[in-house]
Amino acid sequence: MNDFDIVVDDKFGVIKGDDRVVFIKTGAGGSIYGYENKYLNIGEKIRDRYGFTVIISANPTDLSCILEDEIERVIEIVGWCNEIIYVGISNGALMGAQQCNRVWKVSHALLINAPLMINWYKTKAGAERFEGKCMHFVYGSEDPSARYIELIDCINNDRCDYELLDNVGHNLSESELEQIIDAFLCKK
Repeated sequence: MNDFDIVVDDKFGVIKGDDRVVFIKTGAGGSIYGYENKYLNIGEKIRDRYGFTVIISANPTDLSCILEDEIERVIEIVGWCNEIIYVGISNGALMGAQQCNRVWKVSHALLINAPLMINWYKTKAGAERFEGKCMHFVYGSEDPSARYIELIDCINNDRCDYELLDNVGHNLSESELEQIIDAFLCKK
């Protein structure tokens, strides 16, 4: 098994690539490795296919998250980066919708199964202030938030869009998550 090039306090795992960064924020309670090393495996594949540096950010349930601080801390460790592609899963996606607008280097945000009914006002306000190129919400048709997906149409920002995937639930397998991320990176 391979491992991260850099691990910081078990909160961040870094797979070194070029000066473009894919920053993956896991769901609530998620570690930098994920179930059966899911995030490590996906991160290595992203680096191998696209050359990106990949940073996995754990999401402990006992801590609040300020993405701007997290990203700046890790960038200090890995050095300068030209752009950041943010990928959030579940609660990590919710954080991205609410906070990516504060990190000027985030050019694209992929938000997978973000809970839409948790502080919708804050989610909508954050997405409306996003000035990057694209904020793309993805939901599995079996995810509890899928029934509220039309709320995304209320976001007043033409950079925001969404996609619904048939027969996909909230908890994604490694292959499902890899396919979603890869499809997004191919379009970028």
